[in-house]
Amino acid sequence: MGGCLLVLAIMAGGGSPITHGCDDAILMLVTGVRPGDRFSRQLLTMCQGLREMAGDLNALNGQAARAKLDAVLKTWIQLDSGLLQNPPAAFRDTPEGIERMKEIASLLGEVKALIERGDLLQAHDLLEPIVSLMSRLGSSILGQTALQEFLAAEYRLMTSKPGYRGLDASGAAAGLASFVADLERIKAGAAGTEAPLFERVAAAVADLQADLRADPPAPKARVAATYARLAKEFAALKTELLSQNRFGSGPSDTQHEIGSASIVPAGR
Repeated sequence: MGGCLLVLAIMAGGGSPITHGCDDAILMLVTGVRPGDRFSRQLLTMCQGLREMAGDLNALNGQAARAKLDAVLKTWIQLDSGLLQNPPAAFRDTPEGIERMKEIASLLGEVKALIERGDLLQAHDLLEPIVSLMSRLGSSILGQTALQEFLAAEYRLMTSKPGYRGLDASGAAAGLASFVADLERIKAGAAGTEAPLFERVAAAVADLQADLRADPPAPKARVAATYARLAKEFAALKTELLSQNRFGSGPSDTQHEIGSASIVPAGR
């Protein structure tokens, strides 16, 4: 399954140029709701490794980053093998988990190829989306449907970032339009007390869409700053929804361990 896919991805290599670095965001694994669950623990281990690797990539320390990536890949193959041999019911009964495995394998292979080519900052740009996908995988393993929907919106936002894997303004605008639709669905199931947070996210989206439509084009620095504000507002919404137990499971020890962690923005 994912392990074989990962080998193929590593052999294929390659990766599109990425313009901007990762923005500050809360690196929060939202999957460890069952103490001792080995799949959640493996996901946590990988997310922590990716966070540490981000620092190495930002410092242009390719050797240290490769060593940490090797450890992540080793854990990934263990996770893949465990899910293949003894899949939890929620994972076995839906294609969602398999799709996440494929996406994660592809991105991990791309990160490895970028590091081997010396494109360390471009490799850095992929780490936060990988962490988001790992969180979605964990929610799939545990059958947390509402959480999966929220994390899908988070991933769409990350991959709608102007410059992500060469994404142009029109592509970013299209992704943001879909993100707005995701946000409306999430808002419909949320409590009224979170309305101001949703409004701040929506306002930040509107500002970014205006920058993307600007003629002449808005300066890249301005677009990047507007996206960073949007990401910050969405992270605040995510933190509030999790703290209020809006997804049907309380905070776990696993969450608390890395709840305040973040991937440092890449230097440029």
